[in-house]
Amino acid sequence: MSIENITAKIKHEAEVQAEAKRTQAEERKATLVTETTDVKQRLQQEAAQVLDKKKQQRQAVQISLAKQTQHIARQEIKRNALNAVLQDAYQQVVSLPAEEYTATLLSYAKQQKLQPEEIKSVLAPTARKTETEQILSTLQVTAPVEYSEKMVGGVVLHGEDYAIDFSFERIYQDAVPSLEGVAAKVLFPSN
Repeated sequence: MSIENITAKIKHEAEVQAEAKRTQAEERKATLVTETTDVKQRLQQEAAQVLDKKKQQRQAVQISLAKQTQHIARQEIKRNALNAVLQDAYQQVVSLPAEEYTATLLSYAKQQKLQPEEIKSVLAPTARKTETEQILSTLQVTAPVEYSEKMVGGVVLHGEDYAIDFSFERIYQDAVPSLEGVAAKVLFPSN
């Protein structure tokens, strides 16, 4: 065999091997491109799912906040309505006619089984001076009376070491918890 033949044969075998390597490389490249495309698509799907889940979570939080805000607003409206009714009731009591005013306070006082001689002083509203005198006369209380512009109704009876507070402010304050329940049932019967 001549050198040219050997060279041609080596060259031919090298070309065959190079072509085989090139074919293998192209196949490997195609496989890598396919695998990369698959991984890329899978990652995009996962990212879309994560984004969708976060979007759903944000929407759930927003809906929850909206419901909470609505509930708070509804409760505030109810509280304002209830307070308005109670305040109106208080104003009606404060502005009772003289006879009803006197009867109401005498009723409270008689429940206490007062000892008139133990009463050392009385605090009463200036605006109800006549009614106060009638109440104290009926109860046979002869203690000195101090009149106050700040009081709107009722009396406060002071003994040696105690005070009995029949001021409308105190009566109202004591009655509000039970009145709230009653008023709420009337105003909001479905709750």
